[in-house]
Amino acid sequence: MKIRWPIVFSEPEVARKETVSFDQLLVRMASLNQVYSGVSVTPENAMRCTTVQGIVRALTNAIGSYPVSIGKVEATEVGPTVRAAPEHSLNRLLNRPNGVQTSTEFYRMAITHAALYGNFYAIKGQGQTGPISFLRPIEDPESVSVASVNWATGVTYRVNFSDGVQRDVPQRQMLHITSGIPGEDGVTGKSPVRLAKQAIGICLAAEQLIAQLYGNNDVPTLALMGGTFRDEEEYKLWTDKFKEARGAISEGRGGTLILPEGMSAKEMSFKPVDAQLLEMRKFQRLEIAQVYGVPPHKLADLERATFSNIEEQSLEFVRDVAKPWVRLIQQAMNRDLLTESDVRQGYTVRFDMEEATEGKLQDRLMAFSKAFEVGAMNPNEIRQRLGMNPRTDADGEAFASPLNMRSTNVPGNPESAETDGDNASGNSAAGAVRSIR
Repeated sequence: MKIRWPIVFSEPEVARKETVSFDQLLVRMASLNQVYSGVSVTPENAMRCTTVQGIVRALTNAIGSYPVSIGKVEATEVGPTVRAAPEHSLNRLLNRPNGVQTSTEFYRMAITHAALYGNFYAIKGQGQTGPISFLRPIEDPESVSVASVNWATGVTYRVNFSDGVQRDVPQRQMLHITSGIPGEDGVTGKSPVRLAKQAIGICLAAEQLIAQLYGNNDVPTLALMGGTFRDEEEYKLWTDKFKEARGAISEGRGGTLILPEGMSAKEMSFKPVDAQLLEMRKFQRLEIAQVYGVPPHKLADLERATFSNIEEQSLEFVRDVAKPWVRLIQQAMNRDLLTESDVRQGYTVRFDMEEATEGKLQDRLMAFSKAFEVGAMNPNEIRQRLGMNPRTDADGEAFASPLNMRSTNVPGNPESAETDGDNASGNSAAGAVRSIR
């Protein structure tokens, strides 16, 4: 069942074509080329590799769970800060991109396409003017190519839809998110899968080999030497009995092999440990994870993880992996979803990563306690960070000001008056020390 998206285009429809473009045909032919391991690696079958699947799952679980909203940059005494802007109409689109997908499903699809294909495309459903009503994702990112590039006005994309229709879509009607690995044209992103296709091919070949070994119950091959038979009928009868016994062994029922006089059997063993398949699979897991920058502990590889550093590794994943991806998506959405007027007014798309960067509850409470003691946060600000309702009394908005940390330059401070008097008279040793300081 096909999903019909009510898309409004301002450009005239290009004639229907039954064949794909030559450039798209070259891309698809290149994706069918086998790597040296003998396995064809494409973005479609790369998810059969458990390592790639774990990497994509780690990225989508993290980034897809961050709340997205519109903020507004404002100047304050301590510098620029971003406050929530619930009045902006784009908040509805970010929380409900279209009538089919939820926001989490939409962002997970965007990250999956960017991580596998290198690009994610979504057509903006809107007319010549007015706000964006929905985002229609392109199911096959490889069906989109760059028709023309004008570095002053933007890019024109050529989309080959599944029904055979080809349309040119200008950049103002397209949301485009890349993998962050720039292609030769400077517009599209490169596919990490194709860049690491040799490593992924080894992973797929190793899994296929191990599956075949276990599919055959890992029964070793026997080499039979010597032995005589009186006639062909005796040989055929013995062969049938031999296969029956071997089949019973392979199915785990047990069996007895009877060899004729003068025949000996030698086991030709081939074990995964002998071929170092387990070590090779572990190495390939690390190699593929290195391409995406995902730490091994996110792939259930806890060999280098301890109770003392696992939390730091999790924060490192947010800081060094998730945050660059979020910045990449945020800038693409600022470019393609916000208007020039929005940008001039300081509006920006923001992903709330506050919960992901926070540590354990005990450490957070200690940090909040210290912030309250030095007067950096009031009780209501702390309760808001903890997800609690504010206090109703006046003390909820009050800031603490420790006596031993008050500035001596504050008017009316006894220490300030005492210091001024001592410095003026010059009769106090303490005043002299303060004067020297």
